[in-house]
Amino acid sequence: SRRVGSEEDVLIERMGGDTADWRARSRREAPEVDGYVWVSGAKKARPGEVIRVRFTGAADYDMKAEALPKPKR
Repeated sequence: SRRVGSEEDVLIERMGGDTADWRARSRREAPEVDGYVWVSGAKKARPGEVIRVRFTGAADYDMKAEALPKPKR
């Protein structure tokens, strides 16, 4: 996927089932239609929060991403 290596904001939806990853979606994933973005490394994330991620891989319908540190103000 062309998105691997790029950065985007995603909306955290909920914790994934058997993993420590969060299920999220970007502006490109429509709810109940498209796949999800599975985010690792977002230990302090909460549902409803928007965080910045870097895409690290792609599966059939889903993307894999890692959370990026929040920018310092």
